[in-house]
Amino acid sequence: MNKRLIKLYKLGEDNGIKFWNAYLPYEDGATFRKGRFTLIYISIKLDEREEYIVLAHEMGHFYKNCATAFSVPVSKMIDEARADNWKAAYLVPYDKYIQAMSSKFVYNDFEAAEELGVDIESIVRAREKYKSQGLPVSQHELGCVYREP
Repeated sequence: MNKRLIKLYKLGEDNGIKFWNAYLPYEDGATFRKGRFTLIYISIKLDEREEYIVLAHEMGHFYKNCATAFSVPVSKMIDEARADNWKAAYLVPYDKYIQAMSSKFVYNDFEAAEELGVDIESIVRAREKYKSQGLPVSQHELGCVYREP
């Protein structure tokens, strides 16, 4: 298991979250809460990169205190978006975003996601968040526009 995955599990454990790796036929992960008890299931079928991304999303449910697997449909959409926003903020902090976008090997969101080992959705959500805060986000704004070879 890589260091960043261990760090994310430790963050959860330090906050009382219990984890269970199991075969989940229809989901990659699920979060269940009952009072102060939180259990996060992560599918055993995931590789480490996928596990990292799914774990960050599931922990977003905990940290954003939003509903989990038993939410009603409309509420579930909102709660999933909140968990995804937490995931993006955790996986793509601004300094890492700048580092990826400043790389002369990164020309698009896909390559930025590959560079950081995250999903494209997290790159897009992080960029929109930083843009809304008035921070420079494009390669042009960052002064590092490279041409494709």
